[in-house]
Amino acid sequence: MPEPISPPPGDGTETFSPADLRAFDPDNDPNCVLGRRWLCKGGSLMIVGNSGTGKSSLMTQFAIRWAVGKDAFGIKPKEPLRSVIVQAENDFGDVAEAYQGAVNGAKLTISEIELLDQNLTIVRNGSAIGPRFAPFIKDLIVKHSASILYCDPLLSYAGFEIADQAATSEFLRHQIDPVLRETGCILVFMHHTAKPKPASETEGQTNAALAYTGAGSAEWVNYSRECAALVRCPGDEPVYKFILTKRRSRAGLKDIHGDFKGEILIRHSRQEGVIAWEYTAQAESSPQGTPHSRPAKGSPRPW
Repeated sequence: MPEPISPPPGDGTETFSPADLRAFDPDNDPNCVLGRRWLCKGGSLMIVGNSGTGKSSLMTQFAIRWAVGKDAFGIKPKEPLRSVIVQAENDFGDVAEAYQGAVNGAKLTISEIELLDQNLTIVRNGSAIGPRFAPFIKDLIVKHSASILYCDPLLSYAGFEIADQAATSEFLRHQIDPVLRETGCILVFMHHTAKPKPASETEGQTNAALAYTGAGSAEWVNYSRECAALVRCPGDEPVYKFILTKRRSRAGLKDIHGDFKGEILIRHSRQEGVIAWEYTAQAESSPQGTPHSRPAKGSPRPW
């Protein structure tokens, strides 16, 4: 298990010494797990997208590649990550198909397969709801020494009206966050979009605003260190944009040409029988209603 972040004493107050702040080296932060301080110990990533787009298979692909130390579309872990997937919607066959597709797409060696067997645990649970969820994941994190935990989708475990900001804050900030801080584990969670709005209401929407297309309170977005959106581009070809909305220049995300980007074009694999995501060479252009926006907060410099 990763070394936990030192928990603040007593009432939870932390004091940052000016001398320590001056001495901090962001390029050698021991708490960094993915990218350049894109996701650090105790951090969180929300991935939002419409139902049926393939969020679960994308999550599985990330989990498998990061578990063996490989990059996922350029985003690379500092080391192979001990990983747990908790999900509520897919049966054994669904999970197996996505797993096989991601493994085949990653072209893993025998030694990497052995490492994956050691580093990845997948469980299905539909009962650890509301206040039972935080202790449930804490037990999993400790048992498997997990550096990163994926939840698909987190809303399955909320157990309250997700538009209620106070209830959402309690769930995320006062139940889940202490577990992440104590263990140093990162939470990655899938999140469904709200009911689609007409184009007249979304025209001109920036990439940063896409994070708020998820169902429920804005607190789901506000809490997360990073929010990613999976958005289908206009046209008959099922091409999607994978967009980072908060700290994109820190991630290391790369496009099909190997250039660092805050958003990339991907599609479902065209290889028969393979459930995985791959780059597409389709000319890059912003889908209607999702123009490029200025650098987000936490993005003080290019990669």
